Amino acid sequence: MKLFTSTMFLITFLLLVVTGCSSRIDVPVTVADSTIVYPAKKADGISAKITLCRKISKKTGNRIDAGTVFTIKEKESIYAFVDLENCFVHGVRTLMFHLDWIDTSGRSFYRKRIDLSPDDTTTTLNSSISISPDKRQPGEYLLRVYLFRELIAEKKFELRPESQVTPSQVEEINAKIILCRNVDKKTGRRIRVDSVFTIREKESIYAFVDFENRFVHSDRELMFHIDWIDTSGTSFYQKGINLSPGDSSSTINSSISISPNKRQPGEYFFKIYLFDELIAEKKFELRPESQVTPSHVEGIQARIILCRNVDKETGKRTGVDSVFTIKEKEKIRAFIDLVNRRVYGDRELILLLDWIGPNGRSFYRKQVDLSPGDSSSTINSSISISPDKRQPGEYLLRIYLYDELIGEKKFELRSESQVTPSKDE
Repeated sequence: MKLFTSTMFLITFLLLVVTGCSSRIDVPVTVADSTIVYPAKKADGISAKITLCRKISKKTGNRIDAGTVFTIKEKESIYAFVDLENCFVHGVRTLMFHLDWIDTSGRSFYRKRIDLSPDDTTTTLNSSISISPDKRQPGEYLLRVYLFRELIAEKKFELRPESQVTPSQVEEINAKIILCRNVDKKTGRRIRVDSVFTIREKESIYAFVDFENRFVHSDRELMFHIDWIDTSGTSFYQKGINLSPGDSSSTINSSISISPNKRQPGEYFFKIYLFDELIAEKKFELRPESQVTPSHVEGIQARIILCRNVDKETGKRTGVDSVFTIKEKEKIRAFIDLVNRRVYGDRELILLLDWIGPNGRSFYRKQVDLSPGDSSSTINSSISISPDKRQPGEYLLRIYLYDELIGEKKFELRSESQVTPSKDE
């Protein structure tokens, strides 16, 4: 009887000691990224934040498609990153962590142990699992992080079957394709939108797909597939883009090179698929650079107008002249009206505006490409005529089309001392 009593006392004592030695608060806290954290009782206690994602950038190491809902798919994985805080405070002993993956039944199906030695500067732990259909079932899963076998953080996530989200469920989404030659890096503005492009060295085509009603389905994963088709009807470049649940992006993009060593003249297609179902396509044409020559557009002439300013509201050109005074913060604006441009609206025109100084040398050049389908009949350029940039004398503006001169205009710059008041003044 005494032995039994002593044994029970010992067991009770050990339970009290173990419970009392817990370094964590029993009530968990859910932080902004949905990690469930069991806070340390001490201010300098180690804490963990869990991030789950679908991919990792090979170049930057960035975590791509982070979330808590993933679609079961062949050869697909989930990557887990556990970011630790206050590790270095405890640099006197080895830290033993366990990352434990729990399935829908509450059973552990994969556990990874990671030991960090006192001199280890690692602050992130990682693990990954396959979510192929032959290994995972739909449902709620859990990743738990333990420190010395004590739970310090966990995160719930859901696996959905690939068939759970189908095109019929998101048929409200409309895709609009826009092709352009360039994109402004600062503003994101799409430059020279068209469907006919000229094959040229170091030239590209940018494709943007704008979606309507994307926000209605931002809680679902949408799997898009981009396909570029050449003149023979063969796909030469494909790109998969998945918009994960919670991602409210309404635009995706892709680009290809149209250098002469990569592309042939002819008709091409850009196609966009949602769950392997074609939802939009756009035809475009590539033309050789040699297809448009000066002899084809010999009827085009350039009429040049020089002025001091332009009314922002009306567009009226003010101070039209051929003699200008050099002055601080002053400019000359040139407008070139192209005669017969509309007749050749289906061809690309490459123009060069060349500003030439009193010494006969070019001091500023500007190339303007008018792509096929662009019916613009006016182009413009401007130069500063501040005293620190210009000298008095005769200047010249020349306009070239494919290196052939199609217009020029002389103008004079005078210093302020050369300009005398009129008698009336």
